[in-house]
Amino acid sequence: DRRLIPRSRVSTNPRADHIATPRDLAKLVRAWQETGEAPQVAIAWPRDRWVSSFDRHRSMLRSLPDTLDRATIRAVAAKATDSETATEAAVVATMAWGFGWVGYGPHRTHQMLHSTPDAVARLRRVALAVRNESAVVAYGLLARDCRIKGLGPALLPCVDLGRLAHLGVLIV
Repeated sequence: DRRLIPRSRVSTNPRADHIATPRDLAKLVRAWQETGEAPQVAIAWPRDRWVSSFDRHRSMLRSLPDTLDRATIRAVAAKATDSETATEAAVVATMAWGFGWVGYGPHRTHQMLHSTPDAVARLRRVALAVRNESAVVAYGLLARDCRIKGLGPALLPCVDLGRLAHLGVLIV
């Protein structure tokens, strides 16, 4: 929410190449890194609901542990740039973790992936931008050229695509 960030710290130019990180957020991330990136408590998740909604990713979903945590999702997301199938697998795993036991998680994720033509190709383009350019460029793509109906900016840090792995989960 732009209202939470002082106006002087946010560019009003939608094509800006750089948006400053709020100082408090940067401090929190540094402190987390300095303490060894303390792990997040793993959460239980309804595997069968996700498998029945995403048969294409049955094997990946079945291979995940009964509880999901940041490290587990990072392992899946580390391959997100390999192919569109790997990108979609990273998104599905991330959403399973993000939604936890929320009953509509698989439905919302399925809608998001199928409501925009070439959604997975767009997400792969975002993943490649994180890996090859920067998170700022990737967020810009999500906001413009790679916009996907039903997907907000929360996904990017959650998935930890490519170089964002050191930040961990900021939202979701």
